[in-house]
Amino acid sequence: MKTYNFPINKQGKACHTFHFCTYIEYYNVEVRGALIVAYKYSKGWYLSQLKSIGITKHPIERKKLELYKTFIVRKIYLDNFIKK
Repeated sequence: MKTYNFPINKQGKACHTFHFCTYIEYYNVEVRGALIVAYKYSKGWYLSQLKSIGITKHPIERKKLELYKTFIVRKIYLDNFIKK
């Protein structure tokens, strides 16, 4: 796994190679092969954390996690990460 950390400039903006700069505080995000940047504890952050351990589908319904609302994805995240 690779760990990425983005610097934040004086104005509080993260400047990196993407085409945008926003007022987001970036965190270290561990990913496999792809660079994923999301607000911490947002739906995208939960999805990136679950994908990093190999969970891409709902454990019961077997649909893609992207189709579910944040609170469902968060519950799956907590079920898998609190155990460890």
